[in-house]
Amino acid sequence: VISGKEVAWPHKTVNFDDRLLQNWKAKLVGAAGIATLGTICWCFSLTQGLTYLSYDLPFAFRADLHPEEALVVCMDDESRIQLHQPVQGPWNRGLHLRLLNELFARHAKAVVFDVLFDEPWPDPAVDEQFATAIKSHGRVVLGASCRFSGGHGEPVVGQLRRAIEPLGSAAAWGVAELPKDPDGVIRRHFYDEQYTNLAWQAAALTSTTLSDRETLRWINFYGPSGTLPHVSFCKVLEPGGIKDQAISNKVVFIGMAPIINYQGSQSPDEFNTPYTRWFGTTSPGVEIHATAFLNLVRGDWLNRVP
Repeated sequence: VISGKEVAWPHKTVNFDDRLLQNWKAKLVGAAGIATLGTICWCFSLTQGLTYLSYDLPFAFRADLHPEEALVVCMDDESRIQLHQPVQGPWNRGLHLRLLNELFARHAKAVVFDVLFDEPWPDPAVDEQFATAIKSHGRVVLGASCRFSGGHGEPVVGQLRRAIEPLGSAAAWGVAELPKDPDGVIRRHFYDEQYTNLAWQAAALTSTTLSDRETLRWINFYGPSGTLPHVSFCKVLEPGGIKDQAISNKVVFIGMAPIINYQGSQSPDEFNTPYTRWFGTTSPGVEIHATAFLNLVRGDWLNRVP
């Protein structure tokens, strides 16, 4: 029986005006709750933490990937001991020259030094020979450093340090700094309006078509430290220490690995990654540069959902 705005069933009567009022009140309470929760998250910077968690979480469950386009050569404790190099301070530049020639003799595609050659070597002839070898091989990227100061209302100024001459003009160069998030984790590709980074320069050097350098790219880590192919510096110089096919047609990244000093501490070139949250492991900077390079050449970096 229908009479006015009431619908009568044998045991129940429903008033549509009351039902609409109840729905409206429920929606209002829900909206207010969501707004309140959003305000709390904003006030206490919880949204940033949730963003970082949404990035870190998938790495805890995804299986490791094993790209083969790059090789990491580690300046590690084994190499330091075998080659009689200092715990602190630059390694013998003649060793870098030997390594460079050895890598290209085994048909490396390109060589990237995550090393800052910003001081002349005591023997100028070594720098001359190193620069000549770099020019001769032609597919080399050298590390540079850019330290930023300012902010908080002051203009941000970058202080660039590059390889000294004649090395600086012998090869392309890229900034080796990595952008830390406020919680100290590396999650993003480096970007600056004025300077390119090691990964970008290496990708450009290997004829990869790149565009939109200003695009925000998030690093797609392929696994924890040690997932990418890697070898000790000294093994490359040692006859039979590494097979030729492990180097041939690879882009080789050279940089520091953890070294224990007399105080028991490791290299400062160690960084937190998403795997640090779950497993406590860190990664040397050279591995992160190689990972960013692989993201660019494979086109598999991560993007944030709009």
